[in-house]
Amino acid sequence: MFPASHLLILFSFQQFSLSDREKQLGLGDKGVTTYFTPNCTNEDSDLVNRFFKLKNMEGYINRVFKVAKGGENGRDLFEIRHAAAESSVIGDREVFENADFVITAGDYNSLMHKVNENLLKAKDYGSNEDEKSMLEFYIQSFKEGSLDAHKNGSRHWIKNKGPTVETYIGFIETYRDPVGMRGEFEGFVAMVNKEQSAKFQELVDNAENLLTYLPWPKEFEKDTFLRPDFTSLDVLAFAGSGIPAGINIPNCKFFVASYFYIFFFRSQEFFKGTIGTLTIW
Repeated sequence: MFPASHLLILFSFQQFSLSDREKQLGLGDKGVTTYFTPNCTNEDSDLVNRFFKLKNMEGYINRVFKVAKGGENGRDLFEIRHAAAESSVIGDREVFENADFVITAGDYNSLMHKVNENLLKAKDYGSNEDEKSMLEFYIQSFKEGSLDAHKNGSRHWIKNKGPTVETYIGFIETYRDPVGMRGEFEGFVAMVNKEQSAKFQELVDNAENLLTYLPWPKEFEKDTFLRPDFTSLDVLAFAGSGIPAGINIPNCKFFVASYFYIFFFRSQEFFKGTIGTLTIW
């Protein structure tokens, strides 16, 4: 094992490297990424995207590992590896456009196991069934590598109107993926600012009247106004690569949301919103 001082020197060289390739995100020799192996090209990414469309898959919780000529009959092999605490093979190996594909789970397994250990402890402090069910689905998602389980957890998050403590966790933002599909893991815990929330509630109470002043006809609005749970938050902790000015949660299919210090969560059935003051304690 390298001494810590040697590792620091090695890291410093990489951290301050100004080579053209290492100054930007990209595939192959066009940039750097850990969402694809270095031998993946833009053409490989396009191939993977077409495979995803065929399988009706999304890329939020997986990475792509290419083994050149690692498939049968000299075909390239692409492993789509989902983040999960438990390792498994999801389905049979398939041939698609003269390449072999296999979907697995178990990426970042030791880290996902630690996340679930703490989510199991957190579940004991859920204040209602929606909070407990939300955590149960997140635990299932991080254990099995299931995006559908995370969506189900998010549905309970929407239903949990007016909590005192607000929290969310998962593979969320796709900005660091050169092709904008794979999510970066993040999570936050925030406390409700009840005094500020009361002021925003007045905005909610008058929203239907205010909509009539917007510069477009009513035909562009929903037939039925979805009344939001509008809450002001002071963020206790935000774990990620940085504190964003705005985030979308979740970004996956069937959910549409918009955060820009104003957090909205909209689906076909629900509309949940919180104002995030992003006060860090």
